[in-house]
Amino acid sequence: MLSYVGADDILMNEVKYIVERVEAAGNDVTFRIFDGLFHAMEDNVPDAQPTIDVHNWVEREFGRMIDQHYGAT
Repeated sequence: MLSYVGADDILMNEVKYIVERVEAAGNDVTFRIFDGLFHAMEDNVPDAQPTIDVHNWVEREFGRMIDQHYGAT
């Protein structure tokens, strides 16, 4: 599972709880908390640095996961 949440997100505790439950069930989780990010910021403020950081991280981690499961391309 790939997940993230902003440190200023109103749902941060709920996201952390879900991540903990997924891990407790024995699943792999890649999780990050981004400073300066609030709920839905990446949709509403696309040019902000925290949004850019999120997009770069998701792209990098998703690529890593694909390579891990299907072999490097």
